[in-house]
Amino acid sequence: MKESINEEMIGSLREIMEDDFPVLVETFLTDCAERIVDLNSAISSSNSVDVREISHGLKGSCSNLGADRLAEIGYVLETMGRTESLTGAEDELCKLEEEFKVVKEYFESM
Repeated sequence: MKESINEEMIGSLREIMEDDFPVLVETFLTDCAERIVDLNSAISSSNSVDVREISHGLKGSCSNLGADRLAEIGYVLETMGRTESLTGAEDELCKLEEEFKVVKEYFESM
């Protein structure tokens, strides 16, 4: 299993973004929280298209911010949506929610 956070990437982003880094993090955390709510709805209604689209966006933003484990789970959910096989999606969503807590704590402690 991958580590939750790619600290090398975070360090590089902090250098590049400087004073705007906290805004980036806050936007990321808000966006992730909203996507998790949307994913919950999509999974509950067995909407594989929405699961794929929401997971794809989540995966991308997590990858860009070094939240590697979140991105990995997002990829799993995206694949489930793409193949229209949502069996086990609730379990993956639980993993995603737990991992989001880890990532959120990490960024809030910075």
